[in-house]
Amino acid sequence: MFPRLGFPRLVATTVALFLAFVTAWAAAPAQADDEQARSAYARLVAQIIRARMPVFNPFANRPLRCPIARESAYVFGTVDVPICSASCDFQIDRDGRAHVSSCRGDTREHTAILREAVVNAYFPSPPGGPFRARQSVRFHGKGQNLLFP
Repeated sequence: MFPRLGFPRLVATTVALFLAFVTAWAAAPAQADDEQARSAYARLVAQIIRARMPVFNPFANRPLRCPIARESAYVFGTVDVPICSASCDFQIDRDGRAHVSSCRGDTREHTAILREAVVNAYFPSPPGGPFRARQSVRFHGKGQNLLFP
């Protein structure tokens, strides 16, 4: 059933299999650590961009072509609220500078706000070299009026 192996060949095969197992086992935690570091860096990038976004939607009181959603503003009523969105694809180099490859949004104004927030932000250097990311932002209809709508 099994071919006859001499003792030296059996030992060599066993050692080779053991070394392959140890190498694979040692590489797995390093990969997991790298993925965790890049995931934590992605969360940090999102926080930095959100911190650079305006608190109020500067275009909330102007008629723009954005999808409308119904939101509860008061106890007994709802309000139609425009919700605009924008997203940017960019790459962060080793120096922490973002280079935008494309930005899209419901309106040019909201796209420009997100692009400016990404380009003017300074990020820490990414772990493991350049970092490609995509950030999406939703602009709700709340404008300068703190009591909304």
